[in-house]
Amino acid sequence: MVWRDAQDVDRYWLNAVLHEEGAWTAGTFGDVTIELIGAEFGLAGQCYRVSGATDSGPTSIVVKYGKAEIVDRVRAFHKLAGSRLRGQIPQFYGGWTDAQAERGLLLLEYIEHERQGDVLEGCSEADALALVRLLARLHGSLACPDESTLPAVFPRWTPTPMDDEKWEDRLERATSRYPDLLSTGIGLRLRDAPQRFEAEVAPLRTAPVTLIHRDVHLDNVLFRADGSPVLLDWDGVSIGPGAADLARVLAEGTSLASAHQSLAGLLAAYLEEVRKAGASDANLSDLTAYVNAAMVPHLQGAIAWAGAPGNDSLLKTRVLALRRQLLERMCDWFEG
Repeated sequence: MVWRDAQDVDRYWLNAVLHEEGAWTAGTFGDVTIELIGAEFGLAGQCYRVSGATDSGPTSIVVKYGKAEIVDRVRAFHKLAGSRLRGQIPQFYGGWTDAQAERGLLLLEYIEHERQGDVLEGCSEADALALVRLLARLHGSLACPDESTLPAVFPRWTPTPMDDEKWEDRLERATSRYPDLLSTGIGLRLRDAPQRFEAEVAPLRTAPVTLIHRDVHLDNVLFRADGSPVLLDWDGVSIGPGAADLARVLAEGTSLASAHQSLAGLLAAYLEEVRKAGASDANLSDLTAYVNAAMVPHLQGAIAWAGAPGNDSLLKTRVLALRRQLLERMCDWFEG
């Protein structure tokens, strides 16, 4: 059978895959219902809530459909980090890939009754602090001085400058769309950004590497009743400097990107937690340099998105709002 998406799942296939991994303990599913979830928050892949009665009572799980290489990568991540981050990432119950179709499915914990993060709404300083501490536990416990010890399914994240012609086009389009943000000041300073890119990201070339999420923003976070975060959507998990995630949190994951007075507290909390997790050589001076360097590719990404070709009238209102907000936050950061 060729699987088109997660709606092709039936209870027979579901029970077979769930019991293959050994992590599932709720028994056998009877008939199931399937509903699309997460679409409004742009979760990568197609995510569905699959619900039905099991031996333990009514139960739901998440079935996520995506490319086979991503399914294999996420499976490897959960096998490596699942026990260390239990309760802070969704539990992994199983996965399946179709080599011929190059597609696959993941079976994950469905987390009920938690508060959904929202990039547009932002978050409290307490939420930001909890998220930064979660990242530090991830980065510290999965630090890898020898990258060869990690499974080959994890790609290497490497900051790369946009070529001059493309950059000029994207910056011109972005300035036309957002003249209030880019027509003066930072917009003028960005003209030669590709030429300065390598020098500005240089600290990242020697930064310690670990496994990183690569897409840490509030739409990918649930908050439990006690305020502890659960980080979703590990499709992009890669090898790279932890500062890449930390910069992403500051740029997109919180409402604090322009609040430099809050930065010291967040970095201090990250250092405290990452040291507990095993990174004893971490220090504030290096971390600050790494975060500032990691902001440079995020600024480039914000300009590329703001200046992408296309008709704005075809984009959803939320997408337009997210695009402007990211650009505004990045401009604030570099002008702060």
